[in-house]
Amino acid sequence: MLLGLVSLKDFSGYDIKKIFDKSYIIRWSASPGSIYPALKRLESKGLLSSKKETDGKIPKDIYSMTEEGKKAVKDWVKVPFKGNQINRHGLELKVLFLGCLSKEERKEFLKKQIDEVNKCIDKLPKWKFEFDIKSKFRDILYEEKLREFKQSVKFLENILDADF
Repeated sequence: MLLGLVSLKDFSGYDIKKIFDKSYIIRWSASPGSIYPALKRLESKGLLSSKKETDGKIPKDIYSMTEEGKKAVKDWVKVPFKGNQINRHGLELKVLFLGCLSKEERKEFLKKQIDEVNKCIDKLPKWKFEFDIKSKFRDILYEEKLREFKQSVKFLENILDADF
């Protein structure tokens, strides 16, 4: 997530915290105790670089992508989620970072991701049967998950059909 954000624009840890605090899409711990150490780890791995900037009285580190970082984001975005990895939140994040791919790579990813979601739709009735507990709440959950998967397919198809 941090790499993806910095791939869009150079940020300080504080800037990233503000994004997390205000975002409806990005759900991640916004505590400085998680953001700053993660940024430092990414920098130590060569995926980010930083430079000191003084804006007012307090100097801050501004993080930028390295070529290795760009490649890491691109490699992550290209791989579709499978099975129980698929959730609306994860798909939204991949879409947020689709700009790092070429048009052809985006099309390929979207087609593969649609196929993976459809596989889940196909397997969902089996899950309901194998989850051998008769409960109206199981049935409500099944219907909601089916609706969510179908909505995800529609969401991805709309992006695929868009001329971007």
